Amino acid sequence: MTGEGADGIGLFVISGKYSKESGECSWINQYVGRHAVEYKGYREGKGIWGNWVIGSLKGGFHIWPLSEGPRLNVAEE
Repeated sequence: MTGEGADGIGLFVISGKYSKESGECSWINQYVGRHAVEYKGYREGKGIWGNWVIGSLKGGFHIWPLSEGPRLNVAEE
């Protein structure tokens, strides 16, 4: 998988892989001109669960479909 985007940290490029058979996935989120974050996890019914690593720092994550998470209050213009 590949992609690009932006968040509160900055612009980033994503490169990784996903196995439909096992549900395992891994990717690197490289911030342009900054650090990279390595993600490894697996997909299950409520999203993707796993761990992230930035150098010697590490932690857990859960990414879920928007329809499964809290509602966002977005003002219409």
